[in-house]
Parts: sequence; structure tokens; C-alpha cells
Amino acid sequence: MSEPQSSQRDILKKLYHDFIAGSHILHYHNVLDAFGHLSFRHPFRPEVFVMSRNAAPGTISSVDDLVEYDVETAQPVQRDAPAGFLERCIHSECYRRYPGVQSVIHSHSEAVVPYTFSGVPMRPCYHMAGFLGTQTPVWDISDAQQPDDPSDLLVRNTHLGSSLAAAFADGAVSADTPTHAVVLMRGHGFTVLAESIEVCVMRAVYTQKNSAIQTTALTTRAAEPAANRAIKYLSEKEVEATGRMASLASRRSWDLWLRESFDDDVLRCLGTLLPSLDTSPRALYRSPILFLVAYQDHASPATASVVDADLEQRRGGPSDSHIQTLGPVMTVSTRLSSEGRHHGDRTGGERNPSDVASLRKDLWETLVKLFVD
Repeated sequence: MSEPQSSQRDILKKLYHDFIAGSHILHYHNVLDAFGHLSFRHPFRPEVFVMSRNAAPGTISSVDDLVEYDVETAQPVQRDAPAGFLERCIHSECYRRYPGVQSVIHSHSEAVVPYTFSGVPMRPCYHMAGFLGTQTPVWDISDAQQPDDPSDLLVRNTHLGSSLAAAFADGAVSADTPTHAVVLMRGHGFTVLAESIEVCVMRAVYTQKNSAIQTTALTTRAAEPAANRAIKYLSEKEVEATGRMASLASRRSWDLWLRESFDDDVLRCLGTLLPSLDTSPRALYRSPILFLVAYQDHASPATASVVDADLEQRRGGPSDSHIQTLGPVMTVSTRLSSEGRHHGDRTGGERNPSDVASLRKDLWETLVKLFVD
């Protein structure tokens, strides 16, 4: 029996939210910079997967930035879809080959790239990297290229994507379940598969962390060449046990990274905005994030009074798109004000730490509604 339409919408909203949040988490951890990408399989149409338009992951902020693609062809479902990533065949071929895969990440992490071409195998170094297995395979695009393929190391078509996808099963032609969660790509980066966005993000972040730890270990070991003891990586038994543990604990990492990436975005925005708050209060209208944080937490009494008066005057104007967008924000603003959660210089008192946590929760919930409703 199919789920009610409203329930399906709720599930999709959560996935859209997780996708946007995951993109910012990956950017915060430098797993994705201006390049690289995250995707997820549509929960009710498994023949479709979702990626962002061709943009830096850290700039993704709305469902309007997302594009649906056909798994078989890697072509957009909608003809008028915005331009997409050249390497979306990485994602389409992994989804086509492995029905259980629900999320894919492709990264160019600088910490990982040396292990793609140096001949030094990436090995699991600590308990958060058991998902890597005892050794991570390296896929060489030159082994799969045809004469007319460009030599730019990009996975531009389905036969290259199919070859990469096969590497997750050690090249087995008929395997429909990956035996590896991560495959390195020579001179390029790495790709991660998982059963959810949350777990996929966790694996990508800890692949990068494991690479940094292994590089440090190798460097430290080289400093004492006379030492008899070799580096001791995780055993096969340890890999199996720690891999299960890490997946079960992914929510803890996700919740922390969500807070860190959100706070980082806000602080970077405010760093640009705050110097002009007292002279240009209308700049607050440019972004719901800036408005909600700056007005509640940082506005001086003079600025606050100007903004209050201006909003009161403008609130009734149905043609004002800024105020329409900020409708949910104003609801939170009014409620927070009535509960006495304004900054000390607005109320004459100090803010309780629990109020700060509550404000952040209100901020996030409101922004999620703005972005995905």
C-alpha cells in the first residue's frame, strides 16, 4: 500500500533538508570546495536521483537549486532544468548498478588525493574508519577510457561511470551489492556510497580524516627508520566491528556538524553585515538568515527601533516580497521577543545559555521551513 501523499511530501522535505545541510557540512569540513557533489536517490521513484544544479555545494540553499535526473541516462527529468554537473554519471551508474545505494558523494579532498597516485594504499587507521575495509581500491580512469574520451580525468559518460561503479565490487560484472564503501580515483579524488545521506556524509568526512591520520603516521614512522615496529592498521575483524559501530553512531556526528556548519555560515554572513548595522538596517532584508540572527542577537537599540518601525510600516504590503519571505521569521521574532530572549543591550539583562540554545533551535527550524516549504 502506497503512503499518503502528505507523508511522501514530509519524507521528501526531510531529504531536501538533509541534502542542503549535508552540502554545507561537507563544505565546512573541506571535503567539498567549489567542486565535488552530493546526491540521493528519490525515495518513491528509485529510477530518479537528485543533485544540485552546477554550483559550489556551499552555496546551495533552496529546493530550487535541486535537479532530478534519470538513473538510466543521467539526463534531467525536466527539459528546462538548470545546467548540471559534467560528472553526474558517477552517481547515475552507482545507483543503476546498486539498488540499495541511496546516496553518493564525489570529492577532490586534498588529504585523500595523494593516496590515489602514490602507490601507498589507504588503510583504516582508527575506529571511525572501519567502513574503509582493510584496503581501499584505486580506480584508474585510463584503464576504462576509449580512444575518443578526453584525457581530463573527468567521468563524463556512462561507460566511464559504469567502470567506476564496478570498482566498488572489485570489478565483478554481476555483483549488485558493493563490497567497498569508498573507491579512490587516480589523480582525481574519491567516491563514497551509503544507505543514506547522513551515513554518506559521515563516511566522506572520516575518509578525509583517516587520510590525514595515515599521512601523519607515515611521516612519524619515517622519522625513526631504525624502529622495528611496523604501523599496525585495523585488522579485518576490527574493520567489521568498527564499521557497524560508526554507522549506528552517525546521528551524533551529524547533529554536531549541522550546528557547526550553520553557526559558521551565520558568522561569516554577520562578519560582512555587522559593521554597517547601525547605518544600513535595511541590509538585513537581503537574507532571512541575516535578519533573524542580526535582529535577535546583534542589533543595537537604535538599529532595532529603526527596523521595528520600518517593518511595522511595510508589514501590510502584500507586494513586498521581502516581507512575504520573512513572514515565518517575523513570527519567531515576535515570539522570542515576548519570551524575553533578546540580547542584553535590548533588555538590560544577560542571556541565559539555555536561551541561546533555544534560539539556535528556533533559527534552524524556521530556516528549514523557509527553504523547503
